[in-house]
Amino acid sequence: MDLNESVTSRLTLGGLVNNYTKLYGSNVGGTIVKSDAVEDKDKTAKTFTATVRSQTGGIHPVTIKLGKDRNGAYTLASPCKVDCNCPTYIFRNNEVLFKYGASLYTRFTKKPSKTGRKANPENIATCCKHIYNYISFLMRRGDMHR
Repeated sequence: MDLNESVTSRLTLGGLVNNYTKLYGSNVGGTIVKSDAVEDKDKTAKTFTATVRSQTGGIHPVTIKLGKDRNGAYTLASPCKVDCNCPTYIFRNNEVLFKYGASLYTRFTKKPSKTGRKANPENIATCCKHIYNYISFLMRRGDMHR
């Protein structure tokens, strides 16, 4: 995906956050090691990138691309596209988010199930804890508003 492509997702960042908290609570883990934001040349979207160190020591690059909301701001009501390289995102979230147009990259690598169960049988559009952690960080820092 070209990061300069517009954000036409049918899912908002707030939708991802709400679904995450319904499933997992507000449990965030890890530390934001590095954070950056770049607005597109045409000023219709902003890409936030971070490196998140998980509680187990893994390093996960996270990308959140936001379009502007109805009022022309970057908020939880903004359409979004996201990406993380963690197994939860790749095997549980990516395929569902792709259906909503909310995944930055297509990764349909199927992890073999030892139990035969589908990774996300309810097809709930949500994110991993690293993306959720980064959204929380951006809100606390004032880079994004409700």
